[in-house]
Amino acid sequence: MSNKLISLAASLTFIELLISITGVESLQCYNCRGITNYDPNGCFEPTAKTIVQECLKNEVCEKRVTMVDRLQDVIDRGCSANCAGRTFIWTDEYQVYCCNDKNKCNAAPGPVRPAQLVTLCLATIATLFCSLLLTMFA
Repeated sequence: MSNKLISLAASLTFIELLISITGVESLQCYNCRGITNYDPNGCFEPTAKTIVQECLKNEVCEKRVTMVDRLQDVIDRGCSANCAGRTFIWTDEYQVYCCNDKNKCNAAPGPVRPAQLVTLCLATIATLFCSLLLTMFA
């Protein structure tokens, strides 16, 4: 009977590992550049035709607004590793909004929070609960 329990616990651990690995997806961000008075790519207000890119492991979505003059702004959207955990970066030349809370979050500023933490926690709790049930009924 104990061999079956060990085998079942190992199976549950393996399933949790698979869930955590397959549950991690690449963050998707809008990737475009637009100018206030000329925006053929839909970058100022992203639409269904705006290009989307998948970020690398340590990148977040970035929206950079650069003031050209009083009437024009340039907006750049894409993946970036330059945010270093910050939500906002302000300089005299540009403003940067960083996010990683959901796909295409660089459409507008948003809070930064880990996206996959909930999935991993639920998988861990489910595995612990199943292991507890197995030990109670063994």
